[in-house]
Amino acid sequence: MRLTLPATMLLAATLASSPAMADAPRPNDEIVLQLSTEGWVDTKSARITAVVQKVLSGDEAANTGDRVPTALNELAPGAEWHVVRFDRSRDESGLERWRITAEARLPESELGGIYDRARNLSQPGQQIQIADVDFTPTLEEREAAAAELRAAIYREAQAEVKRVAEAFPEAGYRVTRVDFVFSTPTVRPYAQDMVARAAPMAMQAAESKMADQGVSERMVLNATVTIGAPPPADGDENDRR
Repeated sequence: MRLTLPATMLLAATLASSPAMADAPRPNDEIVLQLSTEGWVDTKSARITAVVQKVLSGDEAANTGDRVPTALNELAPGAEWHVVRFDRSRDESGLERWRITAEARLPESELGGIYDRARNLSQPGQQIQIADVDFTPTLEEREAAAAELRAAIYREAQAEVKRVAEAFPEAGYRVTRVDFVFSTPTVRPYAQDMVARAAPMAMQAAESKMADQGVSERMVLNATVTIGAPPPADGDENDRR
């Protein structure tokens, strides 16, 4: 008696008998889920941008080696100023005109009265202006908040693994992959926006309000979590079914 097999069965038998296919690992069983959490990045400091305009004679300019004006150290004692722009020109009278833009990070406790200090330090031949007060959190503050959000995702992923294990106790499910995507809404902090739009006569009122409250930035963390179970051994395949 001769038995004729359908073509599909013949192909399956051929592939199963192939050494390469027999040795190929079976794919894991996987569950993919999306998790999200949010938190707030708090900051208690602000980045101050100050502009100093100076008029110097040729000798004064030649003898001035420090590009950070002394007046900035008087404006914010102990602050670490960084010059981010330096413009230098000479007028028809031979005097040099310097325009120096510098930045420093100051705690809120030192912001009160900063506009008055800048105004009082201005004098003939030297003008100081506060160009910007930016409450954007620092990189260190953002990283600390991001670490807390990741920890929250890990806890939720482990809780999900526990729930899956209760439903399929024999499968051995575990977290096999976590992909993070951060999202920080581009909303300008209220206090910064208030300072930028305030008229000069309202600056002092804005300062007192800034010094009384911290500024927070919302951070959202999305994660794709993969929960996988290894393929069963040959002897256990029927048990899994």
